[in-house]
Amino acid sequence: MPAILRRRTTAEPEALPKKSRRGDKSLSTRQQLIESTIKAIAAGGLQEATLTVVSDMSGLSRGLVGYHFRSKDQMLKETLAYLADEYRSGWEATLTDPDASPEERLLGLIDFDLGTVVCSRSRVAVWYAFWGSVRTKQLYRDVCLPADREYMKLIATQIKALKREEQIQGLDADGIATGYSAMIIGQWQQFNISPGGFHRESAKGICRAYFRGFFPGRFMRGDAA
Repeated sequence: MPAILRRRTTAEPEALPKKSRRGDKSLSTRQQLIESTIKAIAAGGLQEATLTVVSDMSGLSRGLVGYHFRSKDQMLKETLAYLADEYRSGWEATLTDPDASPEERLLGLIDFDLGTVVCSRSRVAVWYAFWGSVRTKQLYRDVCLPADREYMKLIATQIKALKREEQIQGLDADGIATGYSAMIIGQWQQFNISPGGFHRESAKGICRAYFRGFFPGRFMRGDAA
């Protein structure tokens, strides 16, 4: 092989990591801005989460914020999508765990839904900000509703599997899944309003008791018989 081709061949792979590093840095900056947006919304609501505020909170320039987000609406949309993806990755992994039983998946879901990652002051505050704003209701439907439906469907799938195991007739799996979802939203609301008075393990126990009402003798983790 001619020397010039050998030099070109060895040089070409060296350029790829540089591009990868630039891409990684851009993604890291974008994530930093989204996390700052979450903090801004949690501190002052959607109205106060402006590009300027996010710039100040992140310590990054206004121009860099504008490079990643052309408008406040885009910033809010991408922040909501980021939270939705973060949440979905957790519950989906829990509810599709091939090594867990249906009961174990639901117990894991309770721990996830009321754990410190999902049920944190900033994230719960942001969910309620999006839910409570007329301006962002359609945005929430567009970004989150398909995943919300899949969440309910997977919970119902575990309920149906437990019904078969226990040979129970007549339970409405979809209704039980809806009830659990409503219970989690209620627990998040209590946490959002009064985090100091919220007891995480007690909240998990309430959810286990809810499922135990349909399947006596199950969902006993950490609870007295």
